[in-house]
Amino acid sequence: MNNEHRISQSAKNARGKDYYKRQIDYYDSRAFGDPHFQFDGRIEFDAMKANYDLMNNIINEADFNHVVKPWGEGGGELPAKFANKDITSPKIKAVLGIESKRPFNYKVVAVNEEATTRKEQEESAKIRQFVIEQIMAPLKEEAMRQTGQQQEQPAEVQTPEEVKRYMRRQHQDPAEILAAQTLAYLSQKLFLKDHFNKGAKHAAISGREVYWVGDVRGEPAIITVNPLYFDHDKSPDLQFIEDGEWAICEYRMLPSQIIGTFDELTNAEIDKINELYKANSSNEAFNANPRWEDTDYIRVLHVTWKGLRKIGTLDYKDMQGQKRQKVVADTYTLNKEAGDISITWEWIPEVHEGYKIGADIYTRMRPLPNQFKDPDNIYECKLPYVGAVYDFENSRPTSLVDRAKHWQYLYDIIAYRMELLLAKDKGRIAAVNINSVPTTQGLDLKKFEYYMEANQLIYLNPNEEGMRNQSDPNITNLLKEINLSNTTDISFYIKFLEYVDVMCGQAMGVTKQLEGQIAEREAVSNVQRSVQFSTNILESFFQTHDQVKLNVLTRLLETAKVLYAIGKPRKLSYFLDDMSVATLTIDQELLDNSTYGIFITDGYKVQENQETMKVLAQAAMQNQMIPLSSVTRVLQAGSVREAEEFLQEGEATMQERATQAAEAERQHQMEMYKLQMQMEEQKHQWELEKLREEERLKKDRELAKQAILAAGFAEDKDLNKNKKLDVLEMADYFLQKRKLDLEEQKIKAQKSSK
Repeated sequence: MNNEHRISQSAKNARGKDYYKRQIDYYDSRAFGDPHFQFDGRIEFDAMKANYDLMNNIINEADFNHVVKPWGEGGGELPAKFANKDITSPKIKAVLGIESKRPFNYKVVAVNEEATTRKEQEESAKIRQFVIEQIMAPLKEEAMRQTGQQQEQPAEVQTPEEVKRYMRRQHQDPAEILAAQTLAYLSQKLFLKDHFNKGAKHAAISGREVYWVGDVRGEPAIITVNPLYFDHDKSPDLQFIEDGEWAICEYRMLPSQIIGTFDELTNAEIDKINELYKANSSNEAFNANPRWEDTDYIRVLHVTWKGLRKIGTLDYKDMQGQKRQKVVADTYTLNKEAGDISITWEWIPEVHEGYKIGADIYTRMRPLPNQFKDPDNIYECKLPYVGAVYDFENSRPTSLVDRAKHWQYLYDIIAYRMELLLAKDKGRIAAVNINSVPTTQGLDLKKFEYYMEANQLIYLNPNEEGMRNQSDPNITNLLKEINLSNTTDISFYIKFLEYVDVMCGQAMGVTKQLEGQIAEREAVSNVQRSVQFSTNILESFFQTHDQVKLNVLTRLLETAKVLYAIGKPRKLSYFLDDMSVATLTIDQELLDNSTYGIFITDGYKVQENQETMKVLAQAAMQNQMIPLSSVTRVLQAGSVREAEEFLQEGEATMQERATQAAEAERQHQMEMYKLQMQMEEQKHQWELEKLREEERLKKDRELAKQAILAAGFAEDKDLNKNKKLDVLEMADYFLQKRKLDLEEQKIKAQKSSK
């Protein structure tokens, strides 16, 4: 930053914004291809481009001329084709698969004074409620006792320890709830997960991860930047790009995209863009830029840099005569008649931007809109390009592909050597004494070779002219086997390839077990240790990526604060995890007046805890400690805290079910006991009635006996002169009496059953 930046905004806008044009041209000439940033004989662009090609199974054969053409260009061709045998991309994809499944839990915290005051008031109110309840509880109990009323269920009031735990873990200020819902809405609207996955892939390949976050037609927006066409301030002590001094990005755009993006272009500029598109093959901007392989696009350059802005701190007296301060622009003039006392001027950093389309169309040259200024730190400002450089301490950026590239090249060379051996492999061949070929039978060498190849049969004649003087015309002297096979060397190369593949994975931190290639007899403990080894090596990569995501969310939230605080109130809708729809009403004043901090948890630790939670949930379900629905909710939980709550709810549900089952069993036992008692009572009554019946029968027999005896056994007597024998009358009497007794018993039994 030089003195050229220390001018007023009006001076920067003077002479057709010449200040901005000079800065854009300066950074355009400085970026992309600085000779001080060459790696392995290549400029930075070529080194990254080789990595991207390698991921797509493309290599530059010129890098292997010492292998393919050992005698130079005119030395002839070897009998094999040099090609890339990909062992790198599966490992990179394994890393990206792990990253996409890693939890990313963040919490938005309102850190401004008003939010802190609201939290303190909430905590004080809850503790005061506890104290009041403790004082009033005995009084309420005494009043209930005196009036004879039923005692009410005491209100659930948190103790001071529980209040503090709640305020630390669960309490959310209204401003925090609003910010969290805003980020949830933007995450779905802008497909942040897809952007972060693309950024992780760029980081793994090029060692750089970059996003642009800003305003597109009044709405927050994000773009995943291609590192090949991005350059920035390479300070050795700054890992995050937004903290740098400048950043520049090239976009490849069609005329319709340019016109749709920059609605402020004039008709003359639009005509010039269309003409440029038609004749871009001869355009000097393209010819001077070897990075552009395809000239069917127009080069749009976006330059951002940190300049200086002059502000003043005004001391003045208000209407009541009190001394106060406020910040004023550099155009403010001291007015002592209005109560002004003095102005203290100072320069603070400010981000500026500008676009260059083609070679000489400049637009949007201005201070960066909506750049956030922390009231507590007005000297801090950040570029709109948010990202990080990986593993660059005291060296050049090093990606995972950079670590694998040496082993990939070695693998390709070994595979090429093995292919040459395969091309030269002749196997086992037969050596035949040419004098023994039966030419006298009309069999020449051509037919001899034909029969040997077609029928696996050869004809020999030891009596041929050339064999007559041989002392031992044995078949072993006529035919021998020669082994021209290279199988031993090929087997060695195969083992060497396996070794290189393993070393390539170890250099990246991706073992075979992490790729999913587990041997049939490999122990579970060995697999776990191997996965743990890989996770430990890759954790620094994942932590940097998580920090970049945090910075993007912070920038996105600050952009939304500015944009959503202006215009008409908004109602935004988004989906929750259970596919229900949530509606968010933006409180413009609350959002605008809040200052936020976003914090993330340790992703590796959270992932370990979540995996442990899942195992415990399954074990608890098998032991019938929680229901199946709770296990499903634990598996879908987005955080450890949420999974813990689901487990607690499941335990409470199972305890309630167990209590209900125990109560039902007790009721069942009581019913069974009552039924048993009733059956015992009925049995007792039946036995008693049986005894009574036996007694009545005994008496009836005795009376019948006495009556018969009294009749004197005179069957033909009729003492009462009713023309019916007395014996028959007695029999009828006892039969009727017995019939009445049975009817009476039947009526009693019917009444008792009711």
